[in-house]
Amino acid sequence: MFPNLFTGTITVLGSVILMFVLSWKLTLAIIISLPLLGLILNVISGSSRGFYVEVKKITAKVSGKLSQLFLENKLIKSSNAFKNADDDINNQFNLLNAQNKKIALIDSIISPLVLVILMIILAFIFVYGGVLVSSKEITTGAFVAFLIYIFQIISPLTSLGSMLNDWKSAEGSSEELIKLLEEKTEQSGKQKLQNKIDTIAFENVSFSYKDKDDIVLNGITFKVKPNESIAFVGPSGGGKTTIINLLERFYQPNSEKIFFGKTDIKNIDIAAWRKNISLVSQSSSVISGTIRDNLVLGLDNITDKEIWEALQEAYAKDFV
Repeated sequence: MFPNLFTGTITVLGSVILMFVLSWKLTLAIIISLPLLGLILNVISGSSRGFYVEVKKITAKVSGKLSQLFLENKLIKSSNAFKNADDDINNQFNLLNAQNKKIALIDSIISPLVLVILMIILAFIFVYGGVLVSSKEITTGAFVAFLIYIFQIISPLTSLGSMLNDWKSAEGSSEELIKLLEEKTEQSGKQKLQNKIDTIAFENVSFSYKDKDDIVLNGITFKVKPNESIAFVGPSGGGKTTIINLLERFYQPNSEKIFFGKTDIKNIDIAAWRKNISLVSQSSSVISGTIRDNLVLGLDNITDKEIWEALQEAYAKDFV
């Protein structure tokens, strides 16, 4: 794509310069008419960008639903929900097919349309050039040479239309990725942990996700003393997991603070903080690799002896 763009640009610029030498009036007439071509291309490619974005969103949904269908195959079958799942996926495929047809229609129109516009411009040049030849402002040979240069730039300009459409396609495809890359990195404090054992305190902590009105935690206050065990009990969606997420600093509270001893945890180095927390999630997460790779994930210089001692403490030595 880019090599063709470079050579095409050089060809167009070189031809335009020579066309100016042959007849500045004819060249100026072409240059004035080119913004019309650019405007039409911009409108068409701009409309196609929305279709490309929608295709990527639907593709992501289809991929997610297919993954869920395979992973939860037994659950779907036992619930007699296979037909519902199948209908749902078929609907998504139909939407995807409809969007792809729109994109194919635009792709099939853009190059012929550019060519038609160029032919209209060329017809005008024939008429205007004939007038200039008859008035002896340019010679017949110069006019023929001028036409040859015009034919030299038609192919690069037609290719430019296709490239612009491809550019909009790439722009639409990468929109979500760009948003992800623009997300702020995790905020980490610089303070090191002085004591590994101290009181953890939530002081009037409130939290909500995207919707500020949908408050998950509202004014939560409690303390956990060293060597103390506590349990959060409540209905699903009550905020139990959210408390752990705030403690792990996956999110920041909307108001007030969480303390470790007398230190606000957001001021503590995030790697040092998480290194002293063991999180056992509700779902079983396994990374690709060996059992050992999973057991020492995030840890450095761990010996086999230490691994077996940890397995013994977790009552997992007999089946690993």
